[in-house]
Amino acid sequence: FLVENRPKVVIDNTLDLTPEDYRKAAFATGIPFRPNGLFPPNDTLLTKLSTDPMYFPFMKHVPCERPHDFVVAPGCWASGDSAAKAGLDVRHFYRFPRNGCDHGELHGAVRAGEGAAICLHGYTTAHGGSIETILDECTAEIAKCEFAPTATTINFKVNLKKPFPLHRTCRILCKIKSISSNKLRIVTTGEIYDAEDDTLLVTCEAELVDIARISANTQEMQNKMKSNGAVNRWNGM
Repeated sequence: FLVENRPKVVIDNTLDLTPEDYRKAAFATGIPFRPNGLFPPNDTLLTKLSTDPMYFPFMKHVPCERPHDFVVAPGCWASGDSAAKAGLDVRHFYRFPRNGCDHGELHGAVRAGEGAAICLHGYTTAHGGSIETILDECTAEIAKCEFAPTATTINFKVNLKKPFPLHRTCRILCKIKSISSNKLRIVTTGEIYDAEDDTLLVTCEAELVDIARISANTQEMQNKMKSNGAVNRWNGM
């Protein structure tokens, strides 16, 4: 059974949110300066993404008390300046669908610092969990931009093909693979490449659900069953 742990007003406001709402709020914020950022000045990939008008910089947002609006996720351990301080600096950029494509893409840049290693000063590569966190966030963000702002990961599989270097810029690409006919589930894919030699380091596939739509369907079914005097055991999936 799906349980929400947010204020009721926020839950209520998620029921009619759209990907367009999410993109509007996220693009308006962009990516503010990060005091704890891990990218060096004039980083080649980050400069390219930041200056190309085809790419829209944005940060992770979450629904708030205001209808059809979002706020930057505060104190998130997986994104933003707090994550950079801990050792993961991920920058998201959205690209609208190319000609002949149905969906946009998430392009990004990431650097892993000492905090992402297996142990401090003991390794020169990132911990597998750190790498998985990067793609878990990025595959969810493209789902929120294209599918549903309340997309929530339920399955995630990753293939670590090469060691992931610390203090080296890497390139992220996430795409939409499929959306279910009932619009409740989405499958996304993600890849990370070494930005210097384009070596493929990691691939993943994530399955997400629209938690707001499922919750609404569950509540509707509960109400119908209660009105018929039935005991509800349906979980909306």
